[in-house]
Amino acid sequence: MGKRRLKYKFKRRKRILCVVFAVAIVAALWYGYLGIVDKSMNIKQFATEFVAIAISSFVSTFLAIWLTKNDIIEDDFSNKKDKFGIITVESGYRKFFQSSDSESYLNVIDFEEFFTKNNKDKIIQIVGVALRGFFEDENESLVEKLLCLCIEKQYSVQVIIANPYSDEVNIQSVGQNKENEEHISKSINSTFQKFQKAIRNLDDKYDKGILKCVERPSVILQGKFKILFTLSMPKALIVRSGTNMMITPYQMRAEGPSVAPTLIVKDSDPEGFFESYRKYIEQLMELSISEKELNRHKLTKEFFTQPYGNNLSNEFYEDLANCDSLSILGLGQKRMFNNLEEKLHSILQRGGTITAVLAKPDGASTKMCVSRSLIHYNLEGAIKEHKSAINILIKARDTYNAVGRMKIYTWDCFFPYTMYAFNLENPEKAKMYIWITNMFAYSSERDGFVIDGHFEVDSIYKYKNQYESIIDAAKNDGGEIKTYIDA
Repeated sequence: MGKRRLKYKFKRRKRILCVVFAVAIVAALWYGYLGIVDKSMNIKQFATEFVAIAISSFVSTFLAIWLTKNDIIEDDFSNKKDKFGIITVESGYRKFFQSSDSESYLNVIDFEEFFTKNNKDKIIQIVGVALRGFFEDENESLVEKLLCLCIEKQYSVQVIIANPYSDEVNIQSVGQNKENEEHISKSINSTFQKFQKAIRNLDDKYDKGILKCVERPSVILQGKFKILFTLSMPKALIVRSGTNMMITPYQMRAEGPSVAPTLIVKDSDPEGFFESYRKYIEQLMELSISEKELNRHKLTKEFFTQPYGNNLSNEFYEDLANCDSLSILGLGQKRMFNNLEEKLHSILQRGGTITAVLAKPDGASTKMCVSRSLIHYNLEGAIKEHKSAINILIKARDTYNAVGRMKIYTWDCFFPYTMYAFNLENPEKAKMYIWITNMFAYSSERDGFVIDGHFEVDSIYKYKNQYESIIDAAKNDGGEIKTYIDA
């Protein structure tokens, strides 16, 4: 409709130009006739003055109409701009605030004001692939502030990010020349963990009486805040605040959407950008699942990624080489200690700490080890092997005079899993490698997985608390092993 209207304006302009041109030609012919055919000086003088004035008027009119082309185009663009709700266009969403355009157009100076000023609906929706960059630097504090808006002001906040396990995410990592194909996947999990950490902090403030609200923050947020994983890869970074919205298309640039062309729009028309992208967000939400649903459908091959024994992953060896502390839980561990003895020495040599809780060599747990094992043929051999493993650690401790940095405990328990945890004293930076104890199967067949505190700090705390309770139980069942055991 708009296109036909613009074409009609141009046609009407062309007709007027033709009429003016024709009148100017007639006036010129009349002037020629009077000057050549009619010799009357009075008439000629009158005609000259008249025609000069007429031609001058016609030329002025002609030029004025000709110049209205730009006015017509500008007027048409202005109408379309209003219809589609375009407030302004920027070379990146950060530029909107850095250039002070945000203050000129919306009277806001940062995202915090963008989310709260003129947001009568109290609706905030943020859509992106990972959003890690969005919630960094100057926007770092937005995570907790968004949650507080839900708790204190009854806002509704939805954060929609990509499925970290999708092939599209891995392809985008490659397309953006990231360090590895899992880069964006880890960034997605990092964003999720930022919000989880912020919720825990708010609960902690509530428990200490620092934060006053009607219920525990995590309970209030269940009805007001959602972070979802969409099964359809988001095609744009979208930030909605009530009836205003920022739209930045993803362009596979290494810098991400922060420097990509950005539309700032408002709700103005059913065919406008705002309404179109609002419906798009609705579609993404219909295709989204929660974190629990996401991990419920994770394939076992995507979860059990850590081999055991002599085939440990490069990731494990890299963490072992760079850790400040190592916490071990296992039954015998003789083969693991033989394999890792040099690396264990390196931890103590660089000033690190090692804590180990092992099964009691002559306890009932060792008998159970033998009864379910395919490699232990008699109890005596298993007991000797378990004692030998403890002596490997004692040797490492004495070599580096690390009595205060090496703690060894035994407990008569058939542990359901083996754990090697790095930097457990700092859960958010900790990593745990856990292998399920096999029954009538070889150790090389054990299923193992890794927990990274950057992404799943709740699980780190869960196993950390278990480990601390196991140490307490071990202390009550015999205490710390401080000397070599006669094997």
